Amino acid sequence: MKKMNYPRRVHISPVGFEIDRVVLPLIELEADKVWLLTERNPKKDKGKPYFDEVVKEISHLERKCEMEIKYCDFNNRDLYDVLRAYREIIDVEKTNQIYVNVSTGTKIHSIAGMMACMIFKDLAYELKPYYSEPDKYAALPDDMSPMSFGCKDIHTLPNYRMERPSEYLIEVLGVIEKCCGPSNERITKTELKKALTEKGLLQLSNKAGKKIKHENIARFLALQRKCIDPLISWKFIEIVPPEKRGKILITREGRDMLKFLG
Repeated sequence: MKKMNYPRRVHISPVGFEIDRVVLPLIELEADKVWLLTERNPKKDKGKPYFDEVVKEISHLERKCEMEIKYCDFNNRDLYDVLRAYREIIDVEKTNQIYVNVSTGTKIHSIAGMMACMIFKDLAYELKPYYSEPDKYAALPDDMSPMSFGCKDIHTLPNYRMERPSEYLIEVLGVIEKCCGPSNERITKTELKKALTEKGLLQLSNKAGKKIKHENIARFLALQRKCIDPLISWKFIEIVPPEKRGKILITREGRDMLKFLG
């Protein structure tokens, strides 16, 4: 008989100063696999003892649960680096049922988890955020005891879709970032037109196969309509000064977006 491939139940859980809220939902929801998010720099990881205990408990579960580790910037609370980590996991597990634990880690990790579910909802077979409610909370003592105990209930959270820029716009934004360089220099529309044309990202519609009249003008019009106007609308670039001969400058929002979509 032909072997059937069913979606696996995959969890994504940041590991901070808690244990039960990471481990117990895996048992309750019968997880097949879990991705543990943790600090990439061991010397800065204050939650290392908790992480080690989480790994130990998962490895001893009666029902086998595969584990993988994803590193990101816990120490500096870098939202976009955490979003990058979520994006990469979702890309790998997109054919499975993905459950995102938004009750563990820091507030930034909770925010990133909800944002990832909304931004990448259409990329996965199923993408569900959930909140694990503990039986009781405890202050963080000196003996490295966890901040909460038990798992009273698991609440599935609503997941509304959040719009994201098209892959084409992200590609164009990546070209702009490369042209601007690390010092974020301004570039002209002519320079961008040339760079996009060389990469095949500024094609002109020519269904009849005839030579396009005024090709240079047509490419500038396409550049403005397909690239510059939408990127300005997303606030990913600015024209400085805002005049006809102004130059293109990538914004902070644009660079941050490339951290997890680029």
